[in-house]
Amino acid sequence: MKVEEILKKHKIEYKIVKHDRQVIKSTDLENKNVKKEDVCKTIILKTRNGKYLAVCIKGEDRIDTKKVREIIEKKVDVASHESVEKSTGLKVGEICPLLINMPIIMDKKVFDKDKLHFGSGNLYHDLIINPKDLEKVIKFKICDVRKDE
Repeated sequence: MKVEEILKKHKIEYKIVKHDRQVIKSTDLENKNVKKEDVCKTIILKTRNGKYLAVCIKGEDRIDTKKVREIIEKKVDVASHESVEKSTGLKVGEICPLLINMPIIMDKKVFDKDKLHFGSGNLYHDLIINPKDLEKVIKFKICDVRKDE
């Protein structure tokens, strides 16, 4: 898998977990005894002028698009499945921040844990890494983008 090549190249400790069925959303891991708070989902947003960006947020949280709009100074919507595939080459559920080429915003709460489950580029596998290791490979902004409950 491409993500493993990247992680090995940067000497990042990781674990790939194989599943017997597709994992598309964080709730698909619940019957694997993985809690939502141990998952980091990567959601693709599209600006009104057609640009894409990714937001990484904990599994139990929801994106506050108003906060994102304040950060990037543009209105955004969650991208359609078709737009996700067009902009990343990956399907919804496969998205890994290490495999995409677009601006990325990480919610600050992502860094509360030392290990999180991420998409791996494959619906039958997920990737467990320390989110702090992401900065060894990619650039991103750390912001508060989750909805206040």
